Amino acid sequence: MFRMTWLSGRSLWQRGSLLDESRRRVVSSSAFGTKGGIPFAMSENVELDPSFGDFEKSFLRFLGCGMDSSMGVVYSMLKKDRVHASMPVELGRNTQPVGHLHGGASCALGESIASIGTCLNIDPRQYFVAGVDINATHVSYISSGQMAVGEGLRIHGGKRFCVWEVKIYEESTRRLASTVRCTVAILPYAGSHRKSPSTPP
Repeated sequence: MFRMTWLSGRSLWQRGSLLDESRRRVVSSSAFGTKGGIPFAMSENVELDPSFGDFEKSFLRFLGCGMDSSMGVVYSMLKKDRVHASMPVELGRNTQPVGHLHGGASCALGESIASIGTCLNIDPRQYFVAGVDINATHVSYISSGQMAVGEGLRIHGGKRFCVWEVKIYEESTRRLASTVRCTVAILPYAGSHRKSPSTPP
């Protein structure tokens, strides 16, 4: 009764199929297979940065791992200054008790987008990235049964930090739900004395 009163929409069985819907958007992922020997979670029509070579593409094997995998995150654009991804909003997975997308899940999607975007600007053989600051403003909600879409824009790209702004929308209506700003540090591996990676303007 509580579920139907507060969520007033699709049945639990239908909501449970949302993750399957997200996975149908994936060419392949670490959990569901590989493409060219590289596991990743990207939509079939993913838009890649034209400057990416074989090395940059090989780095995409990290997509679909960790929290992204459990939340069903699928990437549709991967560029050095723009990253887009979608995530299903599912009851019991990433919602508040009333069935709306949890603010913490919005932050997690925002940081994933910012971190992957920063990784695309470094040499991961010498450096790794770590989120050091995040803040979010929630102006609306996304209900269970909908898709959340995060669109990230790099607003600062330096040798030690990248700053990203991620706008999170309800896919079906394009209604803005949250704006997330995330600062990601670029750190050398221990013992590395090499210069910082070159970054695009």
